[in-house]
Amino acid sequence: MVGALIALAVTLFAGCGALSHSDRTAPVDGGVALRRALRLVPVPIDERGRQRHEWLQHFYQRRGGQPAWTGVRGLRARADELLDELDDTAAHGLDPEAYGRTELHAAVARLRARPNDFDPESAAAVDIGLTAAFLACADDLRRGAV
Repeated sequence: MVGALIALAVTLFAGCGALSHSDRTAPVDGGVALRRALRLVPVPIDERGRQRHEWLQHFYQRRGGQPAWTGVRGLRARADELLDELDDTAAHGLDPEAYGRTELHAAVARLRARPNDFDPESAAAVDIGLTAAFLACADDLRRGAV
């Protein structure tokens, strides 16, 4: 699992190209909704939470404010890879629900249920949720979780 998360991290940080999407009426940039949603993510009170919040902001800064898990055609394959890895965290002594596994699966299912109706705000929320789970899981694997 650790190797898979590292491979996923390398892929994500290497893929910093801009992505955009056009609907039937006007261009819609998934990054605009994502950057707007990032500004609304609350800063946690505890030190570890604040550090993870900084990582989340830095992650998207490195990507030029563009989504990592969603794209013009919906979810990317690496989103499924991450969900599979989160499902497997119990094998490493971690609680998959600590990373919002159930909520993420539900949000992904809702996004997939509307393949022809791109909603940048929903896609941004899913993208941020997946990234937050990815960063928290990687941190817990590295430092341990209580």
